[in-house]
Amino acid sequence: MKNQLFLHMGPGGNPEVDKNWLKDQNIDFLQIPYALESDEDYMPVLIEWCRQEIQARLKAADNIEVIAHSFGAFLLNEQSQILLDQISKITFISPTFNFFRSLTQLFNFGLTHSPDSKLEAKLAHLKKNPQSDLFWDFFGEFIKIYPDYMRLYFYREDIYEKFKKSSEESSELHELSLIKGVNELVEGYNFFPFQVKKYSQAQLILGEYDPLIPKEDQTLLTTFFGHEQVRLFKCGHFPHLEMNLTF
Repeated sequence: MKNQLFLHMGPGGNPEVDKNWLKDQNIDFLQIPYALESDEDYMPVLIEWCRQEIQARLKAADNIEVIAHSFGAFLLNEQSQILLDQISKITFISPTFNFFRSLTQLFNFGLTHSPDSKLEAKLAHLKKNPQSDLFWDFFGEFIKIYPDYMRLYFYREDIYEKFKKSSEESSELHELSLIKGVNELVEGYNFFPFQVKKYSQAQLILGEYDPLIPKEDQTLLTTFFGHEQVRLFKCGHFPHLEMNLTF
């Protein structure tokens, strides 16, 4: 059993692109469970799954390391302090501790480059009223401007094209999980700006040009973790792919 675990970026997704990209590294890329129609609340299911995975690894090994990208950081941060303190090393990559805040930052970025007064008003209303119906209404309009919106996540065009090709060859997004996950994150986990546990054994990897974690949020996170724990790279939301990092 590998002692390096990777938590990937979002509900409904899969770690196949990460796994193929970092295939030469001894990492266990965990598949976040998909939602079931019978799930009344999806986030508690995922948080409990994460707890059980970590506890099982702790029983099997003297030490484990967790690499948590984007939404994966949210799942890890929702664990108890007692459990987190047992993990030997934690690497947060572009952590979206507040998923709703990170998405609204992405929308801000997009509208800065393609101004639209009506959408800007909708976004301002959404920020004040974090409701899932308002979110999907806004998102539907946003992707008319940015039908290939995942391009915004990357600094380098060539890396995005490689990512896009790899994604097309991987499993499709699980729509039910995506919808349930986003709905609950928007309405139930939108604490501003962040609620971050204590991490003495963590390092933070950020992309200088990450639209989900702009400079103001990079500054906040650096304050939480300390300058010596933060590594900043010239890239977007996927530093481990754009910079081909080794863990």
